[in-house]
Amino acid sequence: VRATNKFFNDTAPWVLAREGQREKLGGILYACCEVIRIVSIILYPVMPRKMKEVRTILSLDDSTLNLESAQKFFELQAGTPITIDKPVFPRIDSKATAARKERPKVDEGKVMGDENLVDISEFARLDMRVAEVLEAETVSGTDKLLKMQIDLGGEKRQIVAGIAQYYTPDRVIGKKVIVVTNLKPAVIRGVESNGMLLAAYTSKQLFLITPEGDLPPGAKVS
Repeated sequence: VRATNKFFNDTAPWVLAREGQREKLGGILYACCEVIRIVSIILYPVMPRKMKEVRTILSLDDSTLNLESAQKFFELQAGTPITIDKPVFPRIDSKATAARKERPKVDEGKVMGDENLVDISEFARLDMRVAEVLEAETVSGTDKLLKMQIDLGGEKRQIVAGIAQYYTPDRVIGKKVIVVTNLKPAVIRGVESNGMLLAAYTSKQLFLITPEGDLPPGAKVS
């Protein structure tokens, strides 16, 4: 898809249209439509609804929805009607995207449905501890991640959290926080993280979960 997008931009079919080079223009558009047809087959298992929309635009039915068809080129027949009523993937509003940060939309005040309820035994498997942040710095190449060295009461660990847009390193150093300690290690932007920081957030703000009293590092949360 990226290669075809580059091909489309590099060949500038809109310029060819203005210049009246219809044969060359037609070849470029046909090649792009063929790639889209093939992509509509390959991505169908993971994006069935959207790929169905794409195939409808190209007047394709399910008889060619198979890998054998995806391995061929020049399958679209000349004269095939193309019907585009609206964009399959509308242009993203960059301002709205920036405002959302990188967090899921929060429906504040809405209680989880029954399908999201967990048994007490599942919750008990989580090992949550009070930790003290000893060091903190932003992760290179991103303005959203902080890398922190924490004290869990005799054990030092490194964690990565997406809080850099809300907390600068100097604001978290020395702070007592709550950390889930028994998560499998993860590598985030090339940096290993051994634990997850707990925070509460709305669509506009984020706050670290901190103990009310002066609890020592390593104190268990239950």
